[in-house]
Amino acid sequence: MTAEAKRRGTLGVVVLAGLLAGLPPAAWPAPGHPSTATPPPDAAVVPIRGDRSRGEALFAAKCAGCHGAKGIGSSAAPPLKSLRTRRSADAAIVWIKDPQPPMPKLYPKPLSIGDVDDIVAYLESL
Repeated sequence: MTAEAKRRGTLGVVVLAGLLAGLPPAAWPAPGHPSTATPPPDAAVVPIRGDRSRGEALFAAKCAGCHGAKGIGSSAAPPLKSLRTRRSADAAIVWIKDPQPPMPKLYPKPLSIGDVDDIVAYLESL
């Protein structure tokens, strides 16, 4: 497969996923963004590093305003409930550290890497 065909295939998957999720095109991840990568089936399971309870408090303070209480989503941001079925924990960390607009960049300030790990641990529990 040529690089161009691969890029078009990735773009098609991103567009289809965005349409199915009901997200406006501005909220779709850019093709090739590390957060869109699906881990291979034989990938090792990496234990979650963060503290779920602390992550819940951080999520309520920093994320729920857009993503809704318990990650149910809103008109401003997509739902994060069951995110673990769509994205690996490592991909979620990459996304939080390097988000695509309209999501604000919260890392490295006000969120530290420990805060990001904690939030992802909480998201894994939803």
